[in-house]
Amino acid sequence: MELEGAAPLWGVHEYFVKCAQQKPAALAVVDNKRAWTYRQLHSFSTNLAHDLRKQKAGPHATCVAVVGVLLDRDVSLPGALLAVLMSGGCFVPLDPVYGQRRLQLMISKGINLLLTCKQHEQLAK
Repeated sequence: MELEGAAPLWGVHEYFVKCAQQKPAALAVVDNKRAWTYRQLHSFSTNLAHDLRKQKAGPHATCVAVVGVLLDRDVSLPGALLAVLMSGGCFVPLDPVYGQRRLQLMISKGINLLLTCKQHEQLAK
């Protein structure tokens, strides 16, 4: 059902792509160490989305992947979340401060893929 005069419904990842096309050199995300433009964030998230599709996270998989995202809060985190959405999957944010026991329980309850970094690999085991 469409409402007359209503704006089109877009996913956040689709809105992001439109912003990246309109202002690629503008700052998109900043952390304590780095700053990425929309172009850099778009490149990172697109490449990661491609890799996730290879791992069956996308819409051509037999089911939508539930991707656990266990990363620090830096410029790569929004890129990872966008990548999951771009690949057709859905994400469960996992905070490293939860502790290994809680993270293992959450991961065992239906997460198909896990995005993490070397620093947090042990928490996920």
